[in-house]
Amino acid sequence: MKAKLTLLLLLLFSFSFKAQEKQVVNKIISFLQKREIELAKKNGASLDYEKSLKGKRKFVLREIDLNNDNKKDYFVFFNEDCGNGGCSALVLDSKLNVRGNFTLVGLPIIVKKEQINGWNTLNIESKGMRKVIFNPVAKRYGALGIANEKLLTKPYEKVKGDQIILELPDSETYSSLKSFMY
Repeated sequence: MKAKLTLLLLLLFSFSFKAQEKQVVNKIISFLQKREIELAKKNGASLDYEKSLKGKRKFVLREIDLNNDNKKDYFVFFNEDCGNGGCSALVLDSKLNVRGNFTLVGLPIIVKKEQINGWNTLNIESKGMRKVIFNPVAKRYGALGIANEKLLTKPYEKVKGDQIILELPDSETYSSLKSFMY
């Protein structure tokens, strides 16, 4: 009887977790679709073309608290149409404000234990490892977010507390990562 009850509780927890995950993914998808339309309008691109791509673009999502506010922030890695230098990515805060907008992003993506300006720094591969520092009041590309990026001259050495949030398994490609469509 205890085993059946335990199994039932595990199934309910699993179902609840999956429903919560789906809700977050749907929230991100809605945000990304609206953002694409806004960018198309701003840049004079065809809205019909943007609408034709709806549901055909891919992204990988990682949730992690980057600013110690006990709320999930989102690292969105666009793993389609990547160039020689890598892919594009966004960091969104818990309210879906863009805090970082990156191009030429490769893997791995490492969240460092080190915090500057109240945000964890990131190490992002881009034909060399870049250190990314956030600043909630700095402006870059017209949005709040990245204060500084610099190329690291030494190879990455893991420090206790660092988290690799996204990496490419050997012999895999960006498009083989578990992705969501938007």
